[in-house]
Amino acid sequence: MFTLHNKFTVVAKRIIKAAIEKAEVREPPVLVGIHIRRTDYKSHLTGYKAMIVSKTYFDRAKEHFRQKYKDNRQSPLFLVVSDDKVSSTFSNGTRH
Repeated sequence: MFTLHNKFTVVAKRIIKAAIEKAEVREPPVLVGIHIRRTDYKSHLTGYKAMIVSKTYFDRAKEHFRQKYKDNRQSPLFLVVSDDKVSSTFSNGTRH
């Protein structure tokens, strides 16, 4: 069974806590993780005749979660993880 080393868990929890504090929300937000894999994935997809999704795909996915939780006291907080700094700007570091 795969288990993360404690040092990675501690760092991840610290990053998530800082993101929540920066968002300045009253209720705990619904955390939505977005993993943008670009640098090695494009060549991987070629063998499957598939392509990397666009920014529009991510925008629609984010809007889905905004709508899903619009009547909830909690709102989504998007946490973007990427191996590509350009792609991670899809979030602009903002809470939507």
